[in-house]
Amino acid sequence: MVNDDVKQHAKAIKNIKHSEVSEAEKFMEISDKINEGMLVEEVLDYAYDSMRSIIEYDRMCFALVDDMKIVRAMWANSNYDEIKLNKGYEAPLEGSTLEKLLDSKVPRIINNLEEYTKEHPGSESTQLIIEEGIMSSLTCPLVALGKPVGFLFFSSTKPGTYRDAHVEIFMRFAKQFSMVVEKSMLYQSELEANDLKNKFLGITAHDLRNPLAVVQGYLECFLDGIVGDVTEEQRDIFVKMFEVSKRMLTMVNNLLDISAIEAGTITLDKKDVDIKEYLGNLQEYNNLIAKKKDIAIELKLDSQLKNAKLDTDAISQVINNLVTNAIKFSTKNTTITIEAKKIGEKMQIAVIDQGQGIPEDEQGGLFGYFNKTTVKATNNEAGAGLGLAIVKKMVEAHGGKVSIESKVGEGSTFSFEIPLFIEQ
Repeated sequence: MVNDDVKQHAKAIKNIKHSEVSEAEKFMEISDKINEGMLVEEVLDYAYDSMRSIIEYDRMCFALVDDMKIVRAMWANSNYDEIKLNKGYEAPLEGSTLEKLLDSKVPRIINNLEEYTKEHPGSESTQLIIEEGIMSSLTCPLVALGKPVGFLFFSSTKPGTYRDAHVEIFMRFAKQFSMVVEKSMLYQSELEANDLKNKFLGITAHDLRNPLAVVQGYLECFLDGIVGDVTEEQRDIFVKMFEVSKRMLTMVNNLLDISAIEAGTITLDKKDVDIKEYLGNLQEYNNLIAKKKDIAIELKLDSQLKNAKLDTDAISQVINNLVTNAIKFSTKNTTITIEAKKIGEKMQIAVIDQGQGIPEDEQGGLFGYFNKTTVKATNNEAGAGLGLAIVKKMVEAHGGKVSIESKVGEGSTFSFEIPLFIEQ
């Protein structure tokens, strides 16, 4: 008899140790999934499939509390087909038993939901899960960013399923799961802030573009003598005003481009292009600009490069931005080369200048929004730090990539590669 008791005791200890090892393994696996950057629903799906060896449940549910104090089910899963309380269900937090639970931050066990609903007949959510066949529940408040934000529920179709021992397991999972919720909330906040920024940029730029275009139109009338003769002094003033308004309009158009790119509303109109003719036209256009600083624009074209499929407006903007940038930082009587090569099934276009060069520690951030180098433009030309960001986005939209090579005192090479033939 004593031997039997000893064996029973030894078996119980063995089971406890086995359970602890299994639990530790499961939580390590869940931690790995969280560290992999899995989304909230992915972690919950994984937990639902893998945690049965350490806690019993027939149903799991995750709910968040929003700023309006509404509890909203964000995910649910069960062993049975019909889920009455599913994703999208919502109810007010105020005045509910969940409100007290959230304030306490302490898990709650209910092992007889039918008795509970007699004491709380107004609980619609409890009634719904009873209709699903649920008899026991374990509810844990979730804390993220230092404040309670929602709930995680384990539920069973058997009465009396949960004990205090389950609370510790549940709390450990809830603590880890809160990390996912916290990351998700931060990411969502970042997305919302970015979306608001893009909308603001788009609206502001759109509202500025029209009056600037009108100002330019009137200035052109004065410069062309349409409204009468002007003195040389007046002409100089109008020319300066026109150049300033032109720069402002360019910046506004850049802001509109950024807004469209970030919102994902930009559409590429790709067509077959004769590369020699296309780049020749761009060389001619940029030569007109470069002549003001006595800079020559040369074109070097790979003889193997004949045709490509691309959005001519977008790639023209890319090349013009790169050449304009090169002109800005180049001195008089130098040369800027537009070089085009065929590399396998890709086309590489490089803009090579003989300018001042860029410090190595500044090169990595140049393709970011509003990022600028400490190198001064040779004629003090102004810039908003948007041109290279647009270059990167336009090239990436073509399935390509950008790069830079530069050495202080020797000049810079900005280049990009795009596929020669892109499927529509």
